Amino acid sequence: MLKYFLKRIVSSVITIFMIITITFFLMKAIPGNPFTDEKMPNPEIRAAMLEKYGLDKPVIEQYFVYLGNFIRADFGVSYTRAGITVNKVIADGFPYSLTIGLYASLIVVFAGIGFGVMCALNQNKFIDRFFMVLSTCLLYTSPSPRDR
Repeated sequence: MLKYFLKRIVSSVITIFMIITITFFLMKAIPGNPFTDEKMPNPEIRAAMLEKYGLDKPVIEQYFVYLGNFIRADFGVSYTRAGITVNKVIADGFPYSLTIGLYASLIVVFAGIGFGVMCALNQNKFIDRFFMVLSTCLLYTSPSPRDR
């Protein structure tokens, strides 16, 4: 059991690392930067902003700074909300996300139990077969546990 648990933890860390890496380099592949749309006619102001946020450094250096900040859970300041950190933005939205997630989980659990009981009471009838076909179709459209 411990071996399985450790295997899952290592697999999760590798997956998160790959997602972070792919996301970072895809964002760098997009032309422009967060200040492209800003109305900054003065090139010195634009250069100062790029320097302040470290966007003037080579991409590989930005990547390692990004990884270090991610490990420390320091996501920097928001580009869109002046004077507010990304951690603050996440913390402000977390209670709402948690509430929605809990409600969704409750709906899924109670609906699953209700449909399961209904199918058990109507075994081999239309409603049972309908939900069996539906669940089989949905099973094959979602990733299987061995693909995760």
